[in-house]
Amino acid sequence: MIRNIIAVTTVALLLGASAASAITLQFDSSATSSNTPATGASGTATLAFSDVGTNQAQIDVSVENTTDASTFGAGATVSKLTGFAFSLLSGTSLASISTTGAFLDYAFASAVSLPPFGSFDVAWGDNSNFQGGGPGGALPEGQIDTGLKAIVNVGSLYTAATLESAYLAAFNDDSDDIGAVMRFQSVNAGSGSDKLLYGGVRACRV
Repeated sequence: MIRNIIAVTTVALLLGASAASAITLQFDSSATSSNTPATGASGTATLAFSDVGTNQAQIDVSVENTTDASTFGAGATVSKLTGFAFSLLSGTSLASISTTGAFLDYAFASAVSLPPFGSFDVAWGDNSNFQGGGPGGALPEGQIDTGLKAIVNVGSLYTAATLESAYLAAFNDDSDDIGAVMRFQSVNAGSGSDKLLYGGVRACRV
């Protein structure tokens, strides 16, 4: 199954940190859905990596609800993106997590579970219930949310640049347990909600 990933490097300073590298994940028809068929809800997440402090890296995340950008599965045109989460690499740990997002305005201090896809270490949602809860304040189709931030303890294993490269390789590997997930509710097709698992991708750098 071919999935899409785009890696970019920017020379701009990000939130006062050092120059950052970024990975964009596309949750679309190539993702694994919790539904058969998939509802057609879709989104993207961009993870920007920068060096901060001592033996730490910052990951700034922006998410977009791209439902209705292309039609697949049950053909959804409307949805609310209620959560995004991803795994930490071995040897790293979460130092802190926060959000100033307008839609995903809850940052989870510990790992979240999203059956049938397991648990994820770093997560944001529109409320304190990652698996459920009402989607009233979640991210609607065609909108982007920013301000999601995680500080990761990397020790001497990584710099921001090598952490980005390691994530790029991990997301490109079907055999490991590193992945990312998006949660959708209020979908106007299929079962009305969907979960999309991302991982094992075809990578390209631009």
